[in-house]
Parts: sequence; C-alpha cells; structure tokens
Amino acid sequence: MERQCWAFRQSGLNLSRCSRVGNWTFYCDQHRWQPLTIAFLLFTVLGTIASYQGAGWLFSSKPSTALWVRITDTRNLKFDGDIAVIPKGEVRGNTLSPRSHVFLMMRVVRACKGPFDCTNYPHPRANYWHISETSVDAQGNWTGSPCAFPWHGDAPIKTDFQYWELIAVALDDGRVLRSSITPQNCAVNEDVLMALPSLVCSETAIALHGQPDGYTMHYEHAPQPRRYCFGREFFGKGVSAWVRIGDTSDVHFAKQQDSGSPMIGQLQGTVRGAISTGEASVFLLWRRARQCFHQSSEMSGGLKGASIPTCEERNVLEDRWSVREAVLDARGDWSAPIGPNDEIFSEDPPWVEFWQVQAVATLERQTFADRITPFGTISADSAREVPHLLCSEPRIIPHSEIFSGSWRNFEPTDMAGICK
Repeated sequence: MERQCWAFRQSGLNLSRCSRVGNWTFYCDQHRWQPLTIAFLLFTVLGTIASYQGAGWLFSSKPSTALWVRITDTRNLKFDGDIAVIPKGEVRGNTLSPRSHVFLMMRVVRACKGPFDCTNYPHPRANYWHISETSVDAQGNWTGSPCAFPWHGDAPIKTDFQYWELIAVALDDGRVLRSSITPQNCAVNEDVLMALPSLVCSETAIALHGQPDGYTMHYEHAPQPRRYCFGREFFGKGVSAWVRIGDTSDVHFAKQQDSGSPMIGQLQGTVRGAISTGEASVFLLWRRARQCFHQSSEMSGGLKGASIPTCEERNVLEDRWSVREAVLDARGDWSAPIGPNDEIFSEDPPWVEFWQVQAVATLERQTFADRITPFGTISADSAREVPHLLCSEPRIIPHSEIFSGSWRNFEPTDMAGICK
C-alpha cells in the first residue's frame, strides 16, 4: 500500500510536506532519520531551559505548593555550661517536600535570676538567630544539631534558667540563606530571612535550660509557642500589609459637671479600623499633639479689643502615648477604647487643642506589651524597638469649647508618629 511521506522539506524560507509516494510506513528513505533529528533538538532545548530554571535565572524561585515544616521532637536537645551556655544534642521534625532545604534556628528569648528578675532577649539592635542546616531524608523527616555557639547574658553572671526559642524554616533553594550565615558565630539577621521569597516557617518551640530550684512561678515567665515568620506577613516580598483607622466619630470630649474650674473635658470613645492580616495584634495609641493659647496682645483699628487667633504653645510636647490593645475579629476589623483622659486648666484654657491617634500592628505582641508602663503609656522610642512594627496613617482629632472659627490652619504638621 502506497503512502505519502510524512516528512517536511525546506524550500528557501518555506517548509512543505514531502510529496513522495511509495510503499513505506511513515517516511521515505531520504527522510527516515528526520524524526530522530527532531527528537534530539527538542530534548536539547528542553534540557537547556530546565538547567537555566534550576539555577534561578529565568524565573523567581517560588515555594512548593502548600510547603510546610514542623518541629516534632526536642527531647534530645541539651545544654552545657552555666555562665556561657552552649546548646547541643539533636532536634527532629518533618516537612512536606523531601527536596526542600531545612534550617534550624535558635536564640534565647528570656533569662531569669530567681523567680522575678527576668530579662527579655534579644535586644533590637542584635536581632539575629543562630542557625544550622539539617539533614532531610526521602520521607521528609529532618534531623539537625543546633549551632554550638556559646550564649551569655549582659553580664558574666550565672542565670538560674533561660528560655530558648526554636524555629525551623524550609526553602526550595537554600543557597542564598546558606551564603548569608556568618561563619564566626553561625548567625543570620532577620532582615535576610524577611527578604527570601520562598521561605516557610514552623511554629516556634520553647526549650528550658537550667534549674528553677523550686521556683514554682517560673512557668508564668515562660514564653508560649507562636506562629512567626520574621515579619514576612507584613513586609515580605510581594506583601503589602496595612493597618488603618476607619472611624473616630465616637471619640468625644465629655464635659465635666459641678466644676468651677475651666476645663477642656474628658476624652473618651471608641476607635475602629481594619487590618489586612489576622495574624497580628493591634494597639491603639494617642497623645495630645498641640495646644493653642490666645496671644496676650489685642488687635487695633476697627477690630480693637478682639483676640488674635494665633497658636501660642506653652507646653512642651512629650513623647508619651496612652495605649490600649484592640479587639480583632476574624474579618480583620478591630476596635479599641480611647481614654478617658481628664484635663483641667485652672486659669487659662487653650482655645483649641489637637490629639493625635495612631494604630500599630505587631507580630511581637508580648514584646510590645512588656514596654507598656503600669500607667498605660509607652514612648515612641520604646515602641520602635519592637521589630516589624506596622503603623497606620495618624489621625488628628481637634477640640475647642471656646473657639468657633476655623482651626485647620493651626493643625500640627509634624505627623511622624510611631513609625518614622
């Protein structure tokens, strides 16, 4: 049975079907090697593309679908020393993909001398982790030993017990993270971890070293495991997290009754807003930003005797914010009470004043809460020491009991707030 040849032939710049007809299966004798040539070229091109993609030159590395990593066993984790403490032993866990690279990281988060004298670590200016690469088997189980770098507190004094925080991270390609580790102390900064595009994190685990020596209250000092991934939820590559103040209409200044002294009133109410992620904690902060008093001189001419509405500031702006934790629902909507703040002026009250309100979100709830004073206040410098802080745009709330004109020309312009 005669068939037309399936091959293609080139005529100038055009390709055309071979017109030969003969007793063959697919190809004529002249073109019998053409399918092998096409297969060779095809596999050569695909192999080249695969090698470039594996090196990360064509596309950005993306995490495996639903990649996860867990810490499952810290029972073999041990510690040596008392003043200088060295971790050793073994930690185990598992991950979804046996091809992923898993790293184990540790750091001290709290050290105690006695049941009440505890110090929180790390300090914000040294926000790094000690890191070591683990071994992953064909089933995705990993085993690793901690970085054997000694830890000691601020002073060479023995602490009774310390709490160590452990976290495991997994990546499809571990070369960038591996090259970022400082060889002298096997440490890596959180800024590096935050910038990696394909990093996934385990829930943290807490390990206790030392003898509480009968301190039954030491468990109250123990930090709790948490979901944490170095601020990537806020500032990671491709992430545009936000927190907003949405409604301040309920904030008002309640007049005080039965008082003969001039008074601005009592600041109180509820502020509402929203946040893009439900993993964070939201705090509402507010302070008095500016007070304007009447100038002592009076206008002349036809307006003689009228007060000049200028902003004569007499009180130095203090870096002290009142703070309340907000209640956050599953949709990301939050609300927080503001005040009450009483202000009494015995002689000359300001004719207008401005209050600055700002919301901040953090993944380090306890770190932020530890900086709030017993009076319910926090300084901006202290708040900025909390890593990965997310701030809303500040809001200004004006108030005046004795001025009916336009106050917008006197609104404060320095709105740096908590996040500069």
